[in-house]
Amino acid sequence: MKKLLKTNTFENTVIVALSIILSITFLIPERSIDNQVEEYYNTYVQQLNTICPGKFKEPHQLIVGFKKLPDTIIGVCFKLLTKRYMYIDSDYWTYSYDYKRKQVLYHELSHCFLHKEHVDIPNNYMYYQDSEIMPHVFESQVIADMKTWCAE
Repeated sequence: MKKLLKTNTFENTVIVALSIILSITFLIPERSIDNQVEEYYNTYVQQLNTICPGKFKEPHQLIVGFKKLPDTIIGVCFKLLTKRYMYIDSDYWTYSYDYKRKQVLYHELSHCFLHKEHVDIPNNYMYYQDSEIMPHVFESQVIADMKTWCAE
């Protein structure tokens, strides 16, 4: 005589609920890019796609915005499971001028997308502290890093 497999309704409900939560977490895209950084973000991505046609895939889940960060940090990028988070210190953004905003945003985008690490060269946009870099130097460094990433 065969025994019927007895199912527990509570266990089935938990399994279904967990499946739904995991699906929402990993499969449904979540993108939030603050309006204040959207133009910079789009320019960076467009430049990367021009230099590396077909290689860069925008993250499925990405949050870009502002937070009050600790005093020594002006920007941060990190990944939690499948979602990338990028925050710029809200006070730094408020009191910075356009060029400095672009520089810190490109610095964090290069961490997020190109997997760039900090460097110990004060005249480099990937230096770990805020530094004043001439616009043409900064732009050429970003392009060089994008080209290096393309070749990897």
